[in-house]
Amino acid sequence: MVRKNLMLVVCALFVFSMSVSAYAMPNPYDVYLNAVNAAEKAGDWAKLVSASRTFINYAKLQGGHKNDKDILTVYDKFVKGYDKQGYYNAAGNIVREKNTWKPDSSNIDKVMAFEQKDMQQREYFQKTLAFHNERVSFKSKILEFAQEKEKLVKALLDKKEITKEELASLSASLKELTGQIASVTKDLVAMRDKALKELAVFEKAGIIFTAAQQTVVDTKARLATEIQTKINAAEKAAREGLVKITEKYQFSWDGLEELLTKMQGLQTKIMDLQKQIMDLMGKSPLSDEDKKILMGLKADLDKLNAEHDQLMIDIEKAFMDTTVFNKLSIDQQKKYLEIFRVIREAAGVINKNDKVIEDFIKKMNFKYGDLNSDGKIDARDTGLLINMIINRKYNKAADLDGSGKVDWSDYYLINEMVRGTRKTAPADEANLKGDFNGDGILNQADLDFIIRMYFNPALYAGTAYKKIADLTGDGKIDINDIVKLVNAINNPPVQPCDDTASGTAKNVATDNSSGNATGGTSNAATGTGTSAGNLNSGF
Repeated sequence: MVRKNLMLVVCALFVFSMSVSAYAMPNPYDVYLNAVNAAEKAGDWAKLVSASRTFINYAKLQGGHKNDKDILTVYDKFVKGYDKQGYYNAAGNIVREKNTWKPDSSNIDKVMAFEQKDMQQREYFQKTLAFHNERVSFKSKILEFAQEKEKLVKALLDKKEITKEELASLSASLKELTGQIASVTKDLVAMRDKALKELAVFEKAGIIFTAAQQTVVDTKARLATEIQTKINAAEKAAREGLVKITEKYQFSWDGLEELLTKMQGLQTKIMDLQKQIMDLMGKSPLSDEDKKILMGLKADLDKLNAEHDQLMIDIEKAFMDTTVFNKLSIDQQKKYLEIFRVIREAAGVINKNDKVIEDFIKKMNFKYGDLNSDGKIDARDTGLLINMIINRKYNKAADLDGSGKVDWSDYYLINEMVRGTRKTAPADEANLKGDFNGDGILNQADLDFIIRMYFNPALYAGTAYKKIADLTGDGKIDINDIVKLVNAINNPPVQPCDDTASGTAKNVATDNSSGNATGGTSNAATGTGTSAGNLNSGF
């Protein structure tokens, strides 16, 4: 009885374990199909190919044509896996295989398309290899020329002394080699542009290489890059060696004598240019055209001065270097000292003249309100003025009211100049007497200002307004200045009127007693007649 019960328990456990196993183990069909979909989603095209083959083989064995829908779908994914890797012939073969499983004439076009892509890929691959081979060939030629330049430079650098003739010969050789490199480079660029244009057709068509093809292409491209690295190294070595050769020659007697002679010639040019500028300065006040010419000459002078400064550094360096100066013979040292002394004296004269010219130009270009010296007054100048007020800095161009300090009074004035309502600053010498608002016209606004100033002189003490208000020129502000301003407002100066193209003065009709127009005539050519007498006179 016990044995019978034990057998029943064992059987029950076996049945239970089998049912659990059947429930725990997924269907291989689904596993293989899920693997296909997962590979496609991940973009793992190699895995998609292997998973597709596994599923198709299993599905055909398990259900055959009952699984047509899934099998045909996976065939398309199979094809996609090969297509994405550039295996166009293999993709076409899978399409053929799909057609044998379930014939479909539309698959013929797909096969033809893949075979066409396969032929395009072969052509693309061959053209790409040809491009890289030509590229390597061109770069190899360039490398030969670059290494020849490096060799020539090193050979001369190894010499103890370098003569002027040797330096000239090296320069000529390097120039020739550089020209040959440029010529080959030009051909290389032309070849590259042509090839890239041809290869772009395949790229536009979406043709890609297989992994094996890409490896070959990358190897060729890497070879060209390695050659270019060698070219760069050779060119760098040649440049650095040439710098050392130049320094070596420069500090030989031939080089030093050439340097000193060059400096003397340069100083002569600078002094001649300075004379032209200073002669022009003597014509002051200068017209706008003269100012333009002067500034052009100054720009040329600045370039020469920059060259002069660099040459002087080289000459002084050679003089102060004991290894350079002491290797010269006594006669060479003596000549060096004589020329160097003359050069330094000339440099002193040049510096003195430069200062005179700089001061003149600074004064010529000075304009109240133009704080950044760009020739105009705008918001940037306003910003600079605010910065000066905050940081308590002084700048003459910012002291518009001539108070000796930069404050918010100057800020209000520069705003008027930026807006265009004010033409001149109070501190400007060009400001018209009595023209307090700087608009170039004497009017009621100016009269109101001088009256306020008359009653509250302390408000304007220490400013340029006092000079503007002193119309009589007696050094004080009183009723006489107000009267004179009133008269100036009521009787402004009459501007002469130009006649027609004949050049004769225009007739003026006036009354001798009142100055009102009556029909009398005045002719500037004969000097007869009377002139207009007040603001209402007409021409």
